[in-house]
Amino acid sequence: RLKSAVAGIAIGAVVKHSFEMANAMRDLSSATGIALQNIIGFSEALAANGGSIDKARDGISDFVKNLGEAANGSAELQKSFQQAGVSLQDLATLSEQDLLRKVIDGLGKTDDVAKRTSIALKLFGERFKGVDITGVNGQLDTFITNAKETAGAVDAAGKANQNFKDAFVTFQTELLKVLTPLSEFA
Repeated sequence: RLKSAVAGIAIGAVVKHSFEMANAMRDLSSATGIALQNIIGFSEALAANGGSIDKARDGISDFVKNLGEAANGSAELQKSFQQAGVSLQDLATLSEQDLLRKVIDGLGKTDDVAKRTSIALKLFGERFKGVDITGVNGQLDTFITNAKETAGAVDAAGKANQNFKDAFVTFQTELLKVLTPLSEFA
C-alpha cells in the first residue's frame, strides 16, 4: 500500500510539473511572439545538446530582452548580434522567431569556439554555458518540424493548467467572501 501511495504521489507530481511546463511555454510564446512549435523545437534541440528545457526558456527570455536593448541602441548588443550574422536592418525588420533562427545559424557557422560561446552567452545569458550551439543549429529544423504534433498537446495542457489556476483563484476569492463574517469575531 505504501509503495502504491508513493507511486501515486510521484505520478501526480510529474503530471503537475508537465502541466506547469506546458503553461510556461504557452506564456513564453505569447510574451515573445515566437510560435509554440518553435519554442518546443528549440527547447528540445537545446536539451539534446547539453542544455535543458528550463535553460531554453530562460535563454529565449534573455534573447528577446537583448533584441529590445539592441533595437534601442545598445552598441554592445548590436555588435554581438552582428557577430552572429544579424544586421541592424534585420533587427528592425525580422520577427523574433526569424531572428532566433538566424542567430542560431550564425553561431553554428562560427568556427572559433571561444568566440561562438562568448556571443551565445551575451545573447542568451549564462544558462547557455556548456551548450553545443553547432549541434543545436544542425538539429533545430528537425526538432521544430517534429514539434508540430507536440505543440497541440502542449497548448491544450497549458490551457487546462491555466483554467485550473484561474478556477482555484476564483474559489479562494469566493471562500474569503463567505468567511468574512467569521473574521469579525476574531
